Amino acid sequence: DKNLKNYIALYGNSHAQMYGYAFKEILKKINKTGIIIPLNACLPTYDLNISRDCLNKSNRNFKKVMGDENIKTIIIGLNFDHNRLENMDGIVFKKDAKEKLALSLNNLIERFLSADKKVILIGPLSTPKYNFPLDYSRNIFFDKKLNLSKNYPLEKFEKENQVFFKTFENKENFRIFLPHKVQCKKNYCEYIIDNQSLFADDNHLSEYGSLKMKNLLQNELNNLN
Repeated sequence: DKNLKNYIALYGNSHAQMYGYAFKEILKKINKTGIIIPLNACLPTYDLNISRDCLNKSNRNFKKVMGDENIKTIIIGLNFDHNRLENMDGIVFKKDAKEKLALSLNNLIERFLSADKKVILIGPLSTPKYNFPLDYSRNIFFDKKLNLSKNYPLEKFEKENQVFFKTFENKENFRIFLPHKVQCKKNYCEYIIDNQSLFADDNHLSEYGSLKMKNLLQNELNNLN
């Protein structure tokens, strides 16, 4: 409803959009208006990205959001596994790409906060990195005996992403939403919960996986109010 004010933006690439199922259900429940601002195959960061073309696109989105007084809350979603980033001068970062991404995300968040917007950052997930649901369904429907990797060690996942967990902490008007808290139980991050695949492909949540995140994401939204 364009006449409603104070709406929530889901902002980022396809790794933001994959939370759209949960986002829609939350909006209906809390009676809020939402908008999805996608930039697929790029990052939402404005000072570093995977290419200069992506930087030009992300800057257009960034300026639009910064100038929209109706966007009061922003949920940022992206994929964190990058080994190459580039700035507008064409300088490429490889060895310290994760550290640079953490810094770039922090810059983005601080700019939004300075514009009196509330922010939630969606943290990393442990992803299969191969078409897990395809093989999983073949095992079920065709009685295949494919040997699937159904989980990933939690300790290894946390070590790989420690720079993000260390960089971002909850504070006034900012929350970090940690979807791996739903995915990871005991010592492993699971790709299957209750016999259903969390993933639609090698790195995106399925509708089922998205909806499994709904309650925790809504809690973080509630914590901002």
